[in-house]
Amino acid sequence: MQKFMKVIRGMINMYYYSIGYNSYEDSDYIKLCHEKEFSQKEFSDMVLDCVNDVVLKLKEDFKNPKENKKYAWFYDFYRFDHKPVLYFSSLYLIFAEVLCEKYLFEKTSEQTKFTFYGEGNIFDSENNIDKEFKSLSSRLKKQLENAEIHESHKK
Repeated sequence: MQKFMKVIRGMINMYYYSIGYNSYEDSDYIKLCHEKEFSQKEFSDMVLDCVNDVVLKLKEDFKNPKENKKYAWFYDFYRFDHKPVLYFSSLYLIFAEVLCEKYLFEKTSEQTKFTFYGEGNIFDSENNIDKEFKSLSSRLKKQLENAEIHESHKK
């Protein structure tokens, strides 16, 4: 990432992007950075421009035996119709790789993060799954337990 860092009056000028997938059960994103700012349309056009390169990588990988595959691009190649099963949940990794190669994006990650289980009720101590959630929920609960609540919310 050092090659992209531009110092302007003591500040690093970087722009952050992500590519990923989501479904009802799962989601994942890869964070990318670049020294240039791109609009949503420009970034989308770059992703679409990567299709040929992604296909070349996949075709090359199709030739490899299962144990030598580079990419996790299928769950069951020999379905009833004998076509590969290609899900974007696997392909976004290859798209990110091509964006880095072709447009000089860099993969990046957070220095640190604060996450907690999203469905836990802060007033239910048994749902406090992880340490961060327990700490956050106890502070919130302490400050909210005597809060005035409008009657319409109690029904």
